[in-house]
Amino acid sequence: MSCQICNEAPFKYKCPRCGLKYCSLKCYKSEKHQDPETTTAPQLKPLKHLPKVDDPELQKLLDSPEFVQYLKEPVIQLNIRIINEILNDVSITQEYNTEGRTEIATRKISNLRNKGLEQNAAFDEFCNLVLNLLDNENDNPVL
Repeated sequence: MSCQICNEAPFKYKCPRCGLKYCSLKCYKSEKHQDPETTTAPQLKPLKHLPKVDDPELQKLLDSPEFVQYLKEPVIQLNIRIINEILNDVSITQEYNTEGRTEIATRKISNLRNKGLEQNAAFDEFCNLVLNLLDNENDNPVL
């Protein structure tokens, strides 16, 4: 089956909100896709500047213009917020333990990634960017 936006490429993703099947982030962001997730998600307050942090890996992410750009996307904000809520949900702690929350959050991320149950192209690309930025840092150790 082909993309329901461009009708050219085979679809790879399915919008978790409206069920529309699309092939790429370009099609997902297209005017033809009026996804409630991208049009009504609450926006985070824009930061005038990103804070400096002590963690060098986190600082590498904050210094990346691509990472900062993704953080402006409503779909990324929404999914980060959901994952954060899972990780901090006290009721999960009472039922399981900290590892239980981490496992549930990891499953949520996997479901949002390529070929997951809730495939989301933007979130998948965001995860790939983060992994690449962190991996590049490990490939080039500071002497």
